[in-house]
Amino acid sequence: MEAQQPPISISPLGEDPLPTEENWEGNLAPEALEAMVTNSREGYWHFEKSHEMVLEREYECDFCHSVQVPFFPVNNRQSKLAQTEACANCHGR
Repeated sequence: MEAQQPPISISPLGEDPLPTEENWEGNLAPEALEAMVTNSREGYWHFEKSHEMVLEREYECDFCHSVQVPFFPVNNRQSKLAQTEACANCHGR
């Protein structure tokens, strides 16, 4: 008779903590952003098009990004809602 395996414990995915003012910085040199949008990547169409417009219009990073809408993927409801509110910067014009 085989020994029984203990049950697998899987915890649900939680939300990522929000960044704080201390660990968030909103500066990316235009040259660095330009390099990111000129090398087309599958799945990055919206990122590339919106940031091409940022470069063209010479927007500062904090026009769209903030502690609530950081530069890295965040998994929490508050950040996702803040991200959709930033859409009005371009889509609401």
